[in-house]
Amino acid sequence: MHPHFHNIPETEIPRRWGPFRSMILTFIRLYQKYLSPILGRQCRFYPTCSSYAELLFMYYPLWVAIPKSLDRIVRCNPYNPGGLDIPEKIPEEIKKSLQL
Repeated sequence: MHPHFHNIPETEIPRRWGPFRSMILTFIRLYQKYLSPILGRQCRFYPTCSSYAELLFMYYPLWVAIPKSLDRIVRCNPYNPGGLDIPEKIPEEIKKSLQL
């Protein structure tokens, strides 16, 4: 899991579970661990697109997480200035840890 998201107590927003969601989260974490270091820092946003997607799949329904993740990836291009972009519906502790 991304370093900002560990040891965060589950509070007002329940974390979602399921086999398809677990498979997607595993894919995201494998990308973060093995492919992202090879590609280098390319994301124009904070948190990175993969961390943003990880948060979406942990706290949003799949029918919301999938299009929001794809939208973020499409917006991450040289013509977009990027910046701070945190999903709205996540626990406050995580939001605070991301706003450095």
